[in-house]
Formats: sequence, structure tokens, C-alpha cells
Amino acid sequence: MAGKATAVDVLRGLKRRFDRCRRQYAPWLPWKLDEALSVGVNPTLPLLQDMLLLPPPAPVPGDELGTIKGALYELEDLLDDLDEHAGVRRRPGGRPTWKRNNDAEFKLHHQHANPQHEKYKEMVGVNGATIIGRDTEKQYLKDLLSQSNPDDLSILPIVGLPGLGKTSLARLVFEDKEEGWDFDLRIWIHVDDNFDLEKFAVCIISEANKLMKGKFSHILNRSDCPSYLKFKDCIEEILSSSSCLIVLDVLLYANEHWLPDLKYVLGETKHKCTRFIVTTSSEEVAQVMHTVPSYKLGGLSEDDCWTLFSEKAFGSRDATIHSWQTKIGKAIVKRCMGMPILAQSLGLMVQNQDMETWLAAGNDELWELVERHSLEREVFSSFKQIYYDMSLMLKSCFLYLSVFPRGSDIDKDELIRQWIALDLINSSRHGTLPAFLHGEMFIEALVSRSFLQIVNTSSVTEKKCKNPPPTILKVHSLVYDFLRYIAADDIFTLDYAKSPNISVRNQPFRYAVLTNYSWQAKMHEDFIAKAKAAKAAIFRNCEATMPIADIFPILRYSRLLDLSGCLFQELPTSIGELKHLRYLNVSFFRITELPNEMCCLRSLEYLDLSKTCIEVLPLFVGAFDKLKYFNLHGCGKLKNLPQNIGDLKRLEHLNLSCCPEIRELPSSISGLDELKLLNLSSCTKLELLPHQFGNLSCLESLEMAGCCSLQRLPESFGGLSKLCSLSLASCSSLQRLPDYIGALCSLEYLNISHAHLELPDSLTKLQSLHIVNS
Repeated sequence: MAGKATAVDVLRGLKRRFDRCRRQYAPWLPWKLDEALSVGVNPTLPLLQDMLLLPPPAPVPGDELGTIKGALYELEDLLDDLDEHAGVRRRPGGRPTWKRNNDAEFKLHHQHANPQHEKYKEMVGVNGATIIGRDTEKQYLKDLLSQSNPDDLSILPIVGLPGLGKTSLARLVFEDKEEGWDFDLRIWIHVDDNFDLEKFAVCIISEANKLMKGKFSHILNRSDCPSYLKFKDCIEEILSSSSCLIVLDVLLYANEHWLPDLKYVLGETKHKCTRFIVTTSSEEVAQVMHTVPSYKLGGLSEDDCWTLFSEKAFGSRDATIHSWQTKIGKAIVKRCMGMPILAQSLGLMVQNQDMETWLAAGNDELWELVERHSLEREVFSSFKQIYYDMSLMLKSCFLYLSVFPRGSDIDKDELIRQWIALDLINSSRHGTLPAFLHGEMFIEALVSRSFLQIVNTSSVTEKKCKNPPPTILKVHSLVYDFLRYIAADDIFTLDYAKSPNISVRNQPFRYAVLTNYSWQAKMHEDFIAKAKAAKAAIFRNCEATMPIADIFPILRYSRLLDLSGCLFQELPTSIGELKHLRYLNVSFFRITELPNEMCCLRSLEYLDLSKTCIEVLPLFVGAFDKLKYFNLHGCGKLKNLPQNIGDLKRLEHLNLSCCPEIRELPSSISGLDELKLLNLSSCTKLELLPHQFGNLSCLESLEMAGCCSLQRLPESFGGLSKLCSLSLASCSSLQRLPDYIGALCSLEYLNISHAHLELPDSLTKLQSLHIVNS
């Protein structure tokens, strides 16, 4: 599906990397290899790129695309080895997602026509189709628009997930001819990704021209492509002389840049009575456009879904309906979650089919049903339009969500760290903004498109704190099915509790997810053969270490390894083979020590050892000089940090919360020049901070809530010039805050709840300080 477009991107990236290799490594590159690169590889990549850019007579067969993909992945892995050997990081940029192009709509340069009214009818099924269950919403929207002053501009967005029926509801309002709902002009505009003010003007004038007997033909026939300003008088004449109901259907996030201009121009234009309805999946678009409060569309009732399903499944009302069809059909309707697009599509799928097909419609994964029965046009057409309007980098980040189980809670910060570790976010393409900030921007973009949902939000007080509770995200079930459909062969999932004998497709995969692997299970040979290309390996609820240990050498190019929650007693020594690893999560392990072979993981940037039984951290941890994030939360047996912890010069986040056996911090910790967040909360035996603690010049957040043995703060504490958030809640042994705390010029949040502290007068100097004392 997206394979050709992303193939072009990876080819361009590989060509840049080869060019960089020849320049950067020229002094020691063997001349024969240099000649081979210039004569063989470099000319081949553009030729392959040109081949993929040309419109082929037929879709590229899956096995041929898989061969191309495998070759490109091997080239990329070779460049990784070269970069490691030279001590240079590879060019950022995620590996693409590939899928066979079975659908003519999935073109390399995806284009949406700007259809006229006939195309609109085809989209929403006007010809004889009945829209069910939306009469109440229709009347509500009419009332909202009718209550507005006729002289005021009224723009009402309908917002909701793709497939909920936003276009169908807009159609009901648009075509309603009841008394009191009269308009001189009714204009329907389907918006494409290249839509702008000029095209908006042309659509308005074109529709008005049909009803006004060609009055504006001379403008539409101009060959000089006039700008919107030249159309302005004509638009004003139409809107000021006619009452208009205008629908802007499928406004996308990609249209956002010109929407404020459109709203401003419409607000400045004289009009008789103009009412706009906007359909969009983007909360941000709705926020920009609305003058009337947005309407968030919900799902249909189960009864209405059953009616829709029955129309498609049984056809005529006189059809004979067997009891087993009713029973299974009701179960199918439950999985539709109020989505009319699903009720209709699954109804069509089971029409005139046997019981086996009906059972599959109720039980099988929806994305598998879509692929098996070629339902992508019916089920995913709205999703595809939004997906193809996304940037390649955002697509890559979105597709990674397919590694999480359906319905799971996703920690926003953890997700961004994984994106960064996999090079799915490349900050160098966006100026000097940090990669993590780009990750947050991508989260906002996916939420705005309804592709992600925020489960919880922080309170106002929590937002002032630099370490608020984690933001939890979810993927809607239908979005998840779309994800799995487009991810296709790039993700391999195997749950040994459900399907231990599943076959592996003849394609190298990008992400591997294995669940419930036990001693009795047998490692799939095809999995081992295809796992070499995997950049992320995720194991969930696995017990057996030995067979998994045999996989690690095969996963030598992986950048992310997540073993969190696995029931291992020890880490396999073969983990030392993963020299490209940047992200390692072994949280909730029963391990008491780290194997010495881990000293080879010199590319690590994110290390999570939380909730393990680690007693001593080995000295080689101090050699992880690229480490940015280190989580030791809940390591109840950990007593000390290694003396060379200060060698982690790139460390930005250190979490030591709930480590009750730690009594002191090594003095070298004051040398963590890049440290921004330090969490020491519930370190109940910690009595003192190092004397030079104030040397942490970049520290922004310090959590020490529950440090009940803490006696005093060091005199250097006033040197924390960038400290914004400080929590000393329940520090019962701390009697008084020193005067030099008033030197913390950046301090905005101070929590001293249950601490009974005496506050110095110097705090009055901090005008922006918010003190929590409950």
C-alpha cells in the first residue's frame, strides 16, 4: 500500500549515506571499495528510484517488493556497521513501512479529486441509501445554526473519528427541505489536500453560476488563473444577494495553514445569511474554524447498527432469517462499536454466505477480514485520506503504534523515547528544536486527527510541576485495525498462548512482538530467518530465557529491546551482541545483577531497570556515555550508585524514586552537566545531598517527596539556577528551608505538604513561585 512511496524515501536516504561515507571515510576507505560505491551502488539507487516513480502497468508483486525491501535493509545494516566501526552515528530517519500495492487508490503520489456533487453522492451513497439513526442530531444541528443571527457568520464543525458518519449527517442537514430551512443556494464542496482560497472561490462561483444562468461564466473561463482577491467582489455579490448553506466536507489537518485566512475573509465579506457546516476528524481544524460550538459526533445505538447491518446482510425485508444468523449477527453488531461504516461493510461481507463466514465476521481480527475480503475501500477510505496527508516521519511514528496490544494504555513519554531510539524522529530536519519536543508535536498531530486519544490530563497544579503524572494514550479499536492493515508485513506478532504454530510471511519484518513464550514453546525457524532486519524486538510475559538468548545474536541490528514484565531470573549473556541497541527496558525483572557482557552496549540512550531486584550497579554503567534516560524506580534492594556515575555526561533524566536502601549519593553525581530531572522521592534512608550538588546547573526538576531522613540542604543548593520545580513533601526531618533557597530565580513550583517547614523571607523575592502546602 505505502510501500512504493516509502521505498523512494529510503532510497534517497541510502544514496545520501553512501555519498557521506565516501566523503567522511575517504582517508582510510580502500580504493576498490570507493570505486565499487561510485561505479556500482550509487548509480543503481537512482535507477531503482526512477523505476518506482514511474507508474507501473500493474502493482508490484509482493515477493518482488519483498526482495527489494530485503536488499535495501541489508544495505542499511551494512552502513550501520560502518558507522559503528568509525564511531559515527548513522543518518537519522526511520525505516519505511511496506505493503503490496493491491489498490489503485494507493498511488505513489496520492491525489484526491475535488469532486462535484455527483462524486459527493457516490461517496455517501445518496442514490437510494437510507441514513439511519441521525434524525435527532440533524435537528440539533439545524437548531444550532438557526439560532444564530442571520447577519453573523455561522461555521459549525462536525468532529469525529473517520467512519462515524460525519459526511452522512452533513448530507441530512444539507438536503433537508423542511419549512423554515430555506436557502437560495446550497453548495457542497469536497476539500482535497491541495485546497486553498482560490479553489474555494472557484467552487462557490461555479455552483452559483449553474443557478444564475451562467452569470459568472466569464470569470470561470479566464485563463490567467486569477487570485482570490480578483474573485472577492464576485464572492461578495453571491453571498450578499443569496442565503447560502455551504458544506466544506473532509477538512484535513493539512488544510490548517489557510483556514484562518478563509475564516477572516468570510468574516469580512458582506452576506445575507450564510451558514457553513464543516466535517473534519481534526479537533485543531474545528478549533480554528468554529463560530458555533463544535459538535462531537458519537456512535450509533446498537439497535440502529443492527438495522444498518440487516439491510446489507439480508437484503429485502421478506428474506428468510435463520436463528443462527440473528444470534451471530447480534455479536457482529456489538463489535461495530456504533460505527456505521463497519455495520454496513460487515453486513455486505456476510450477505448470502455460510455460517463459517458469519463466525469469522464476529471473531476474526477486523484488519485480517479487510485484507481477506478486499473491504479496504469500504472500511478504510476515510482513514487512508488522512494517512496520505501525513508527512513521512509522522506516518512512521503512527505505524509504530501497531506494536502495542489492542486497547492498551500507552505512556506518552515512553512512546516518544522509543520513537527517538528508532530514529523515527529526526530533529535535524526541523532546525534546532529537541527531538523530544518534536515527539510531543507528533502526539498532538495524531490526537488532532483522532488517531490517538488522551485518556488522562494533568490538573493545573500538576502542570506547574515539571514531573506531572504520565499522560496516558489509547488507540481507538478501529484505528488499530487500520494500523495493522497498513503495517502488514513490517510487524510480526506471535502469541504462543493463542497460535503457537503460526506461519511467518516470506518478508523481512521491521518490528517483532512475541508474547507468552514458555519453556515448552519452540522458536519458529522462519521467525529466526526473517528477524535479522528487525529494528525493535518486544517480548511480553515470556518465561524462557535460553531460546530467546539464541535470538539476540540474530537481532544484532536492533535498536530497541523491550523485555519489561518477562519472568526472567537473569539476563542472557548474549545481550552483549546487540551493539546498536539504544533502548533497553528490563523493568519488573527478578534479576539481581547485570551480566558483564552488557558493557558492550555503548550505544544505549535509554535504560530502564525499574522494579528489578538489582543490588549493585556495575562500574561499566558509567561507560554508557550516550545514556540520556536512566530509570531505577522501585529498585528496593539497590544500596549505592557506582562512583563513576558522574561520567554519564549526556544524562538528562535520572529516576531513583522508591529506592529505600540508598543512604547517600556519590559526589560525582554533581558532575552530571546535562541532568534536567532527578527523582529521589521515597528514598527514605537518604540523609544528605553531596556538598557540590548545586553544580547541577541544568537541573529543572528535583523530586524529594517522602525523603523522611533528609536533614538539610547543602549550601551549594542556591546554585541551581534553572530549577523550576522542587518537591519536599513529607520530608519530616527537614526543619527549615535555608535563606539561599531564595536564590533559585527560576523556581515556580514548591511542594512542602506535610513537611512542617519554616519558610525563609527570601522566598518573597520569587514572584512566580506557587507553593503547595496542604
